[in-house]
Amino acid sequence: MFAAKAGKEIIGYMAFDNEGETFVSENSKMMNICGAYVEKKYRNTNVAPSLVEYMCRICEQEGYEYLGVDCETLNPTALRFWGKYFQNYTYRYNRRIDERVVDYSAYMKKKWNI
Repeated sequence: MFAAKAGKEIIGYMAFDNEGETFVSENSKMMNICGAYVEKKYRNTNVAPSLVEYMCRICEQEGYEYLGVDCETLNPTALRFWGKYFQNYTYRYNRRIDERVVDYSAYMKKKWNI
């Protein structure tokens, strides 16, 4: 995991692992970005692109040939961001119910006592 800091404050991170979410990423020459976040006020300030670039350099130095990322098709912001740096090699479509429509929080309290 790599962190970006502004002074002493951690403002973002990016993590990678040798395991991905599909069988395609099960390759000893591949690493996978498995988490990324940048504090809202630091978005669009080149923090995330700098982390991607740094991770690419680290992967190259350590002998990896590929760096991949898996993001949700339901997240257009993530699709736009990752699409700038990566070429799609798999596609997945998930359907889910918007929890606000079915009052998910009430369901969880009733069903699971959360």
